[in-house]
Amino acid sequence: MSNGFMSVRCKIGDIMIKQIQLAIQAENENSLLHHNWGYALYGMLVEQLSEACAEWLHESNFNPISQYLTVFERGKRGIWTINLLGEQAITEILPVLLAKKDWHSDFHQTNLHVTNLVESRTMTETQFCQEFLTSADVSRRIRVAFKTPCSFKSQEQYQLFPNTEWLIKSLLRKWHGFAQEVLLEDKEAQQQLIEHIHITQYQLKSIQYPLKSVKIPAFIGWITINISGPDALARLIHLLFGFAVYSGIGIKTALGMGGCQIQDLRKVSQNKSLKVE
Repeated sequence: MSNGFMSVRCKIGDIMIKQIQLAIQAENENSLLHHNWGYALYGMLVEQLSEACAEWLHESNFNPISQYLTVFERGKRGIWTINLLGEQAITEILPVLLAKKDWHSDFHQTNLHVTNLVESRTMTETQFCQEFLTSADVSRRIRVAFKTPCSFKSQEQYQLFPNTEWLIKSLLRKWHGFAQEVLLEDKEAQQQLIEHIHITQYQLKSIQYPLKSVKIPAFIGWITINISGPDALARLIHLLFGFAVYSGIGIKTALGMGGCQIQDLRKVSQNKSLKVE
């Protein structure tokens, strides 16, 4: 497969993606859920895995899991989203998520009860790529909603405002850590991706994400992106942002940061006060 913007490397087997969403509530009424619980939730999940799986997660160059918590009703309820990237992650972690109805957070001294579970269909890399690369019509406006604090690291400094270069480079790193067939390795093509997206609107606020003894400078909110250039390039941009729903954007996505949703603005009414929860 080639369209001037991608190279294809074929390997044995196929990569898979799966998303699990757990509706949870804390049994301790004094423990209000918060999106900064992501680090504790990750530790809580790893404790339930086999020692070999936990070691694999720790040593993997590409983290095959991203997860984050969004909260509702002022912290009384939440949705814990866990994305599993690859066959091994699905095989090892999915059974644990499906089986447990109650979790315990030592850090917050409360039990978390699962009230509902939504399991996405399992997609292969091929199916995922086909969904974006064979579409007849390509939207030129998307909205990226950062559901949990997002940050980038550049020149050893945390960056608390997104720009197109950091967005695309983050998405490319995550895609190349996952993909086996469709690889966007050409440097000139990567630069074209950066040059053909433009942030045209934003509603962001700075925020800190506590991680152990560090408070990471970050941002939360939404941005609107316009896409220019040929349709083939626009499809690749949609592919990367579509994958961001599973991989997250920016740093520390396994620990609760960078959780996001993507909206095609053609499917949203022209309401300038669009609410992103």
